[in-house]
Amino acid sequence: MRAADTKFLKEAAEQLLENRRVLMWSYVFGYYLEKAKSAERNLFEWLQEDLEKHTNHLSELYEMPNDKVDNYHKFIKWKEDVANFTRVSKKVL
Repeated sequence: MRAADTKFLKEAAEQLLENRRVLMWSYVFGYYLEKAKSAERNLFEWLQEDLEKHTNHLSELYEMPNDKVDNYHKFIKWKEDVANFTRVSKKVL
């Protein structure tokens, strides 16, 4: 395996950290969001939930057990899945 084949792991880890940092502060923001503006609050909560779902899915892909990636073809498929979902997660953020 080449070093270039593992660059996607660093990018995914950085994206996970950024997503979790935004989620962490979004709960504080949501707490202080005015209760009267229900449409704004509903949109905020929907976006927050969407980011949570994408972050959790990326985390599951990133933490795939080694025994499930036991040959080079499975590794390449896993690499593509993680890299693609990292890009999707970045757009959701």
